[in-house]
Amino acid sequence: MQEPHRKGFRGQKQQTVREWIHSQGLAEYNEMNDLMMGLIGLKVRRHPQPLDIRERHLFHLACYDLDTFRKQVFENDLLKNAPPPPGLLSAAETDDTVLLRLSLNWLQQTLFGGGA
Repeated sequence: MQEPHRKGFRGQKQQTVREWIHSQGLAEYNEMNDLMMGLIGLKVRRHPQPLDIRERHLFHLACYDLDTFRKQVFENDLLKNAPPPPGLLSAAETDDTVLLRLSLNWLQQTLFGGGA
């Protein structure tokens, strides 16, 4: 729909959806969304009842409080029962995206006993 207030039609640049996703930096967001949707699907299949207070706390920690999650991992050995590959753990010290992947995997293992 070409309307005067839509400025995208003024340029000559054409790109595919994949190129646009890349140019907007959306790949990481889509990846995290896919990981979260997988986690939610697993919760529905394996734990249909509401999360209890402890489980809600862990969910909040892993999904919304990455600074505290990082501190728990590196200062309090949170992952001692399910250690990730060494390269992943060292990368998670400074990379929030890697840390979020790690936290979602940890949450999946801790609350639902693994994947699929």
